[in-house]
Amino acid sequence: MIACFESTSRILAERRLRTLRELDINTARCRSMLELGKSIVHAFTYNPFDVPFALVYFCSSDYGTTFTGSTNAGSSTELGRRISLQPTHSSSTNATDKTDPAVWVYRLQDTVGIPETHPLAPKVVEINMHRYETGISDEEDEIHVWPFRKMSEQQQLIGIRELSPDVLEGIEQQGWPELPTDAIAVPIMGGQDFSRKDTMVGMLVLGINPRREFDETYQTFADMCGRQIAAAMNMVKNIEDEVARAEELATLNQERTSFFNSVSHELRTPLTLILGPLEECLEDPSLSQQHKGRLDLARRNGRRLLRLVNSLLDFSRVEAGRMTASFRETNLQRYTADLASLFRSAIEKGGVKYVVDVGGKEKKVWVDREMWEVLSPLMVLTPENCFQHHWKCFQIYS
Repeated sequence: MIACFESTSRILAERRLRTLRELDINTARCRSMLELGKSIVHAFTYNPFDVPFALVYFCSSDYGTTFTGSTNAGSSTELGRRISLQPTHSSSTNATDKTDPAVWVYRLQDTVGIPETHPLAPKVVEINMHRYETGISDEEDEIHVWPFRKMSEQQQLIGIRELSPDVLEGIEQQGWPELPTDAIAVPIMGGQDFSRKDTMVGMLVLGINPRREFDETYQTFADMCGRQIAAAMNMVKNIEDEVARAEELATLNQERTSFFNSVSHELRTPLTLILGPLEECLEDPSLSQQHKGRLDLARRNGRRLLRLVNSLLDFSRVEAGRMTASFRETNLQRYTADLASLFRSAIEKGGVKYVVDVGGKEKKVWVDREMWEVLSPLMVLTPENCFQHHWKCFQIYS
């Protein structure tokens, strides 16, 4: 007596598990939907026995009713277009049901075992559900071997039986010497839409092993392939959203910098034209001391305003890492008192007593004078909290 052990189920399980593992490894590196479609197909090439051929379609849906017909060919730019994983809403008043998509568009990503120009691999297929609901169904419903319309309606696993040799003529024979006669269409389900329904984001067409029946384990393998692809699509969509948000933020930062530049130039020109005549007036020897003091105050405030205008660009410089501080040894008490004196005339005209207390022992410190002028609070400062405030400013810009 010779002992015999059946190992077919073990070999099938190992082969299919390897396919799922390759599917996970290949899709984990993808960063765009176009890369994802190619990676999915590449994973199926490791199992030509259980997947004699395969087609991967990503689909998008719309609630409008515009019908352009089923298309068998599409440009390469259409294949690279980003596919929305959520249905968009149309304002069309002709839609029969606002809760179910009226138009489904399937776009081929890549194939295994089927040439790209083969009739079994239409690049773009558009299905108008409203057309079929009204009974206007003709030969266009039968021009495709794969169940695009039925998949749009049922969104569940659909078997394709008894493929004729004429239909399969021209496909690449791989795995077993026999051509497959059956296939299976698997929906790729994504997240939920606004009505809390699972959204279909694609369709996977798999050829069935010609030497194995499509049993429960085979169906489980097909379902797991669809679920793994759906998870990969969700991951890639999140990556694309993050990249889009980063690009949007970069654009906003660039626009903000451009705005600061334009505002700075627009304000700098009139200030320069104001300061020029003031300088000439102050050089006039016939000017009285009273008027000279007022004009000097106007000049000092004009120069300070010009420095503030120039500091508008500091915000973008800090974010870009180009902000540099220029430290100089400064008597901080005197410098702060000088800044505070710019507001004396305006405050005292309002009947308010203005006191600048900079008493105590004078001490020179190294500060960036422009930063100190912009960030120092307009309040009575003692030498101690002046130094503390400058230290905070230094921490912000360092």
